[in-house]
Parts: sequence; structure tokens; C-alpha cells
Amino acid sequence: MQKQKQKTNYSTTIAIDSERSVFHFYTMNDNDNSTIAHYVKGYTGGQFDDNFFVRFKSAVKAFAASTPSETVRKVTVVLPDSVVLTDTLHIPTMQNPAQTKRTLSQTLEGIFRNFKDLRGGSYVLDQNKQYTTFAITAVQKRIVSSIFAACSENKMLVDTLTYASGAAVAGAQILDSRLKNATFLFLDVKDVYSRLVFVSKGRPVGYYIFPFGLELLKSTSVISEEKLFDHSYAELVIFDAKEKARSKTPGATEDGASNALNKETRVIPKALRREIPDTQEGIRYENFRSFVKWVFNVMEGNERLTELGKPEFICVNLPEALSDVIPKANEEYKDTGITFNRLFSNGATTGILSNLELYGGLSPKAIATVAKI
Repeated sequence: MQKQKQKTNYSTTIAIDSERSVFHFYTMNDNDNSTIAHYVKGYTGGQFDDNFFVRFKSAVKAFAASTPSETVRKVTVVLPDSVVLTDTLHIPTMQNPAQTKRTLSQTLEGIFRNFKDLRGGSYVLDQNKQYTTFAITAVQKRIVSSIFAACSENKMLVDTLTYASGAAVAGAQILDSRLKNATFLFLDVKDVYSRLVFVSKGRPVGYYIFPFGLELLKSTSVISEEKLFDHSYAELVIFDAKEKARSKTPGATEDGASNALNKETRVIPKALRREIPDTQEGIRYENFRSFVKWVFNVMEGNERLTELGKPEFICVNLPEALSDVIPKANEEYKDTGITFNRLFSNGATTGILSNLELYGGLSPKAIATVAKI
């Protein structure tokens, strides 16, 4: 009797990468990481207009032709962070959960004039007798319908539609289960940019993009902060945080760094002026301080997110060869009360670690935040 051929289960992530102007196609067979294949297709022109979706449809068609399937294949589509609305809202808690949801919808309609043109989802972050805190995600309906049409025409069903930061956190949590219910900041350092994601009780609730990445840490010279963007404010935030942590009396620095912040001074405190290092390790750490300072800067400026819970730590996705900067940062900034930890790779390849948003898309059930179709 002829043995029946075992069916192969394919997992596929399609990602739109507007930072590099490329489409990513990332596949895996039968949950086996060794079978992961990564296809990349570049594009030119505008973003998310009619011509863009012509190019997207063409790329999907070419991918489908190169990886034929006898049945409709379910896929996860990862959108750029920039086209997905994320927010948190406090809604009075009603006795009837359905009424709470209706109040949420009414509130959203009052805040966003184009609410009827959006499609998205929400989930409860926190709840007490007075208020329910929701995390909101939404994307324009025309983007959803255009992506769905391009995929369905090529025997692909968009099972999950998410955004890069949410999928990257899911990828990190697959590798390190300790992150699943934690409240932390996730710093995903990529080649030419980096993303910082606020994660509350295991769920991403906001993000920030830094316009620099691994190329800064690989530089053979210290890069002037002014070439990245204005860091004088960040310097003073860190100075203020460190001084307050060292002080036994709350508010003891109010006539010092805090006032300097209020006055928007451009003068960098003498304590923060540094000598230029003469070793590659020293140069790398000096450049890493730009990441550190902006992590704290963003955290200081986002009380709506940090009020959901103080981050327990900062998880950093860095190649092992560059990770010597982490213990140095922990030593210098120990007075802030928050530590930097390198992402536990669990034997993951460089291809996985550098594409966590694609890897996370292969496990749609692990993605905490989605814009539902």
C-alpha cells in the first residue's frame, strides 16, 4: 500500500519595510527554524498610494509563483509602525462590559474625525472599579482592503495584520519566555535604525523610532550627537535623573538640572563632558550612550505609557560581538534604578535576531497587538 504523503505546514510573513523601501517574504516549514527562507524585493516611489499597491501586488504575485501551494496559504502581514495608529485610553468602567465597549467606540469617534475610515482592534490593559484602560490599534481601511486583495488574488489569506513593533516583541517573547508577562522597554537595534517599544504586562503599547542603528556602534570614530539629532535635552534629562537618584532629599536638584530643563538651556553640565576614547571598545560604548540617553528621554516624555507600570528593565537586541556595551551602561547608569539586559537568543541565528518582526509573524497566535481585518 502506497504511503500517503505527509502534508507540509507553511508559515509565511509578508512585511512592508518603508525604512528600507523593500518587501520581505519570510517562510518556514513545519515550525522548523532550519527551513526559514527570506526573500526581499525592493521598490521605488511613493508609499501606500495606488501605484504603491500595484508594486506590492506584483511582488506578491512573483513570490507566490516561486513558492507554489496547492491550497490557500494563511499569511501574516506586518505593516510599518508609521501607518498604524496606537494609543491608550481610559474609559469609565460600566457594570455591563458591552456598554464599556460602546463607550470606547463613542470616545474614539469623538477623538478621531476619520474614525469611520479606520479598521482596528482593542484590548484591556488594566481595569478597576472606576476605569478600564484600553490599548488601541487602527489602520486605514483602504490599506487593509488593498493588501487583502493583493494577497487573495494569489491564493493567500491574510490571517493576521499587525505592525512591526508588535511583531518584533512577539518574536522576542518566543525566544525568551520571561518576557511574556513583563513590563519593560524593548530596544531592537537594526542596521540603520532602531525601535524602542513600551511593553506593559507582555503587550506592546507604544513605540518610538531612532534614526540610527548598528552602523553607529560599528563606527571607528565617535559620532557627534548633533549629526544624529539634538541631544542637549536628553543630556539634561539623564543628569537630572542621576542627581535625583543620588540625593537623599526629594527635589534637592530643583534649583539645578530641573530648572535647566524648564529654561530649555543648551549648556551641557560639566559632569557630562567626556574625553574622546582611543580604543574601539571605548568608541563603541561612547556611541551607545546615544541610545541610552534617548531611551531615558523617551521614557521621561511618555507618562501616559509609563503610568501603566514602571519598566522593570530594558531588553536590548544586539549582536553578541557588540554586547560589551551593556554592562558598561549598567555601571554608568546604575543610579537610575533600571538595568539593560541583552535579549536571550536561545540559539537563534543572526537571520532571526535581525528580523524579529518577520520571525514573530510566523507565530500569529503569539502576536499581542493586531489590527483585525
